[in-house]
Amino acid sequence: PRAAVAASPSRDWPTYRHDPARSGATADPVAPNLSENWKTPIGGKLTAPVVAGDVVLLAQPEAHCLHALHASNGQLLWTYQADGRIDSPPTVFRGQALFGSADGHVYCVRLKDGKLAWKFRAAPLDRRIVVHDQLESTWPVPGSVLVVDGAAYFVAARTSYLDGGLFLYKLDARTGEVRKAVKLEVAPEKRDRGGLTGGYLPDVLSADETSIFMRSSRFSFDLIPQKPTVPHLWCSVGFLDDTWWHRTYWQFGTTMRSGWGGWPKAGLRVPSGRLLVTDGTWIAGYGRNQYDIPGAHLGVDAEGVWGPIGPGLSRWTFYRLYAQKLGKAPSPPPSGRQKERRPSSEPPSAGWSQRVPILVQAMVLADRTLFLAGPDDPLRRVPHTPSEVDQLAEALERTHGGRLLAVSLENGKPLSESPLAS
Repeated sequence: PRAAVAASPSRDWPTYRHDPARSGATADPVAPNLSENWKTPIGGKLTAPVVAGDVVLLAQPEAHCLHALHASNGQLLWTYQADGRIDSPPTVFRGQALFGSADGHVYCVRLKDGKLAWKFRAAPLDRRIVVHDQLESTWPVPGSVLVVDGAAYFVAARTSYLDGGLFLYKLDARTGEVRKAVKLEVAPEKRDRGGLTGGYLPDVLSADETSIFMRSSRFSFDLIPQKPTVPHLWCSVGFLDDTWWHRTYWQFGTTMRSGWGGWPKAGLRVPSGRLLVTDGTWIAGYGRNQYDIPGAHLGVDAEGVWGPIGPGLSRWTFYRLYAQKLGKAPSPPPSGRQKERRPSSEPPSAGWSQRVPILVQAMVLADRTLFLAGPDDPLRRVPHTPSEVDQLAEALERTHGGRLLAVSLENGKPLSESPLAS
């Protein structure tokens, strides 16, 4: 099977969400009762970390910095500053760390000392615009670069509809030499008006043994577009979006419809949620108990409108934690005007589902233990009044306090709970 990092130790976490599939899972067991080993103040908003050997790497987006810390004591080893935001952690490959930047470049620095090994301009021109009070390239590159079999894959652009299109690259991960580059641009007459197909949006790329994925789009390892028929873990607004907009969610599937009646369909048919992790056999998620309810397209809870309709729908919409075995891919949705049968509000092949007292902002699967972290949930259900929306928003923006929970993957049994300072 293909791997992100050749000959990396099994205990490494060398790329965003552990591996090319962005599974968020490792086969290595971790004891549920955890305690703080070290704490290093850095400041500002930080990305998720990656770990390779005795080095922890993470980015400080607003400062354009990549930091390396010693894994045993948190000591700062080195800092590398790019020329733009770094929105996600690097990928470690054979003693080097690769990452993209909003300045339109991909960087490769040495893991041992942070010195630049090579730098590649993915943007077709060195043209800058102002984004959230900072200069960025018209064609930014996500921070996390996909590395598979010695090749680095990434995309530069904001959309295939603007600025000459979207640029997809395959480079030699060691040297930065271009192996292939593809321009993805959509002619006006081929645009899918009101839909999610026909164009491309950039994201942190993912991969399985046969394909590369960019949101719902699928490519071969030679960057040839393929039919989107392979289920994988993805999100219609990208892995890095953290806004919790009510019409978006992660899913383990292939497609996402748009519009007031289309957005909930995938959530009813395939495993979905605000966060998902999978080991290839099990999939666990944190998300709503139901999607297709009256007023859901406006972000309004069923109780706030007319109450539930249809079998399997609850009077209240709430967030819950669940896990299930991954089954066969569901059949594609019906075409034309054929009426779509309403599925149950429970996820397919449900194993277990339960409420948790926190708004889950981080989730990791370590062997058979599921770790969750986040602030306390002030409502324990989806809000349907302006004041409740404000309460939920304030909880999500809170930078201090919260809890770390550990539960069993097989049955959801609580294993431990620890307070978090931040």
